[in-house]
Amino acid sequence: MLLNIENKNKKIIEIYPNPTKGELNIDLSSKLNEGLSVKVINASGQIVYIKRYFKDHENIEKLDLSILSEGIYHILIEGIDFKNSKTVIIEK
Repeated sequence: MLLNIENKNKKIIEIYPNPTKGELNIDLSSKLNEGLSVKVINASGQIVYIKRYFKDHENIEKLDLSILSEGIYHILIEGIDFKNSKTVIIEK
């Protein structure tokens, strides 16, 4: 399954696969030349993973979340002009 995050300017960030065994792909091609942060938040509201991307990031960045337990997580992506989140399921 493919998750789309759409900001107010209609630029889409895609997150896949969902559910995942631990590796996520985040398509950031609509946000090239922009610094971004990605936070993974567990069901208790705790931030369990943070990754910052500078302006020179790749079109598709990979997150290795295999160290996290099975469960439901929120992926929060923040940039200069947007802040969006999606739910991702990790299955082992």
